[in-house]
Amino acid sequence: MKKIIILSLAIVSTLNMLGEQLQFDGIYYNILSDSTLEVATQPICSSPNDCLTYANIPSVIKYNGKTYDVVGIADAAFYEYPTLKYLTISSSVMSIGTGAFYACPLTTVISKALTLPTLGENVFLDCPLASATLYVPKEALMDYKSAEQWKEFGTILPIDSIAVDKNRFPILSGLQRTSCMEYTLACDYENTLDRMHNEANIVSWKDNIYLRYGSFWLREEDDKILVCSVPGEKDLVLYDFTLEVGDTLTTINIIPKYFSEGVDVVDQPVRDYYNKPTGATPTMIPIDTVIVTEISRVTLFDGKDYKKWTFNNGMEYVEGIGSLSGDFFQLINRKRFNTCPHTNHLVCASQNGQLLYQMDNAYMEQLGVECLCEIDEDIKTSVKSIVTPTTSVHKTLQDGRLLIYAGDKTYNIMGVEVGK
Repeated sequence: MKKIIILSLAIVSTLNMLGEQLQFDGIYYNILSDSTLEVATQPICSSPNDCLTYANIPSVIKYNGKTYDVVGIADAAFYEYPTLKYLTISSSVMSIGTGAFYACPLTTVISKALTLPTLGENVFLDCPLASATLYVPKEALMDYKSAEQWKEFGTILPIDSIAVDKNRFPILSGLQRTSCMEYTLACDYENTLDRMHNEANIVSWKDNIYLRYGSFWLREEDDKILVCSVPGEKDLVLYDFTLEVGDTLTTINIIPKYFSEGVDVVDQPVRDYYNKPTGATPTMIPIDTVIVTEISRVTLFDGKDYKKWTFNNGMEYVEGIGSLSGDFFQLINRKRFNTCPHTNHLVCASQNGQLLYQMDNAYMEQLGVECLCEIDEDIKTSVKSIVTPTTSVHKTLQDGRLLIYAGDKTYNIMGVEVGK
C-alpha cells in the first residue's frame, strides 16, 4: 500500500513542478490564479544545509506587484523532507493534500485556522506525531482533538498557551505599554496613541518560538529580549538585563521587504534607498555601538526597586518594562521611515495587570493622552501618579540617586514621592 502511495505522489510531484511557480521565503508556490497560490511540491534538497528547518505558510504573499492569498498545500508538498521540524500554517489555508508532510521529522506545528483545513490521505504519515505538539486556536481546540489525522498529535494545546507561558516569556507574556508619538513640526502625520501588548501571535522558526509584535519576532533567553533576524539566520539583542557599566550593545538596521512580514533586521550597514535624491547613490546607514555609562535603581508603582541602564547616547531602559521612551524598539534604526521630527513618550507600562509606570497627570493632560494598558483594579499600587510641580524645583545627586526637590516634597527620577 505504501509503495502505491509513494508512486502516486511522485507522479503528482512531477505534474506540480510543470505549472507556473514563484519562490518566496525559501518555499515554492504554485500560482493557481491571479490572486491565489498553493504550496508546491518542494525540490529535493541536496544537503541538510540547503534544507528548511522551519516553514511559515503565510496568509498573503506580495510578489512582483501582485497580492496572492495562500489557500492550500499541494500533494506531497514536503514529501520526505529530511529537516522540517517547525511548521506554521496560516488561517487562509483551506486544504492540505495527500502526503503533504510524509515522513517529515515534525516537532512543533501551529495551525491558525478556526475552520479545519480539508485533509487528503496520510498527510502526516510516518511523522513522529506522538512526540509532537500541535498549537491551534482555543475556539477550535476540541475540533482538532477529535478530527482524523489531527488527533494523532501527542499534545494539542491552544496557541494562547505559548503566548502566556511565563517560563518562556517572563517579561513579554504580561507586558503592556502605552506610547504616544508627538510630532514636533507640522507634517502630514497626526499624533498617535498606541498600546503594545501580547496578542498571542506566535511564530516558530528554526529551533525557537517567537511572539510577533508588529513586524518583529521576539523571544527571551538568559535575561535578554532577542529579535529574530531572518536574513542573518540568528537572533539579535534588543535588551540585555545583565549588562555592567562599560558593556556595549549594537544598533540594528532594517532591510525593507515587500511581503507580509513587513521587514527584516540585520546587524550590518544597509543602504538608505528611502531618503536619497533622485539619481544619487544611496548612503550607507551604519551600525553604532552604545555603551552603558550608569546602572541605577528606580522604584516603580508596585513599590519595588528595579535596575535602570543609561547609555552614552541617552538611551535608557528599565528591567521589566523596557525603554523609558515610547519606542520599545529604540535600538532599531527606523528614523528614515518617518522623517517628520517627532518624540516618543512612554505614557504607562504594566505587568500582568499591575501598573508599574505612568507619566505625571499634568503632562498627560498637556499631551491629551490616556493610559490604555489593561489594569487589574484589584491590584493596589504602592505609589500614586504625581503632578510635576512647576515652581521651586531643583535636582541633586544623593547617595548615587538623582532626587528632585519641589517645594516641601522629594521625588525620584520616575516621579515617585520619596522620603527626604
